[in-house]
Formats: sequence, structure tokens, C-alpha cells
Amino acid sequence: MEYCIGQYYEPSSNDYLGILAPSLADAQYFKMLQDRFNLEKALVTNGFHTVEIPSGEFDEFESH
Repeated sequence: MEYCIGQYYEPSSNDYLGILAPSLADAQYFKMLQDRFNLEKALVTNGFHTVEIPSGEFDEFESH
């Protein structure tokens, strides 16, 4: 699997700009996809900006 995308946004009162980091659930999901389907990278976007996280960095995120 080449990539998985997570999207985060805020309401208009916060200019729609969500954080560019995976949630705890997404961090766990990305790790599972890496283990089962050899996920190469995760993309996290707020609709305006996008970050690319290589699978080698998934272990840097806290997850249970």
C-alpha cells in the first residue's frame, strides 16, 4: 500500500486549520497498515497544508 490519508479541520471560527499530526487512533491505524500491508507513508492534511510521514517514523508516535 503506497499511502493512507488522514484529514483534520477546525470550524470556521478557527480558520479551518486543523493540526498536522495524526490522532492516537490514526497512529495505531497507520502502524497496523504498515504491519499488514506494508504502508509506505501516511499523509495528514487540514485541507490547506499536507505533511507526508514515512513509515519509518511511525514508531515515533505514541500509541497503545
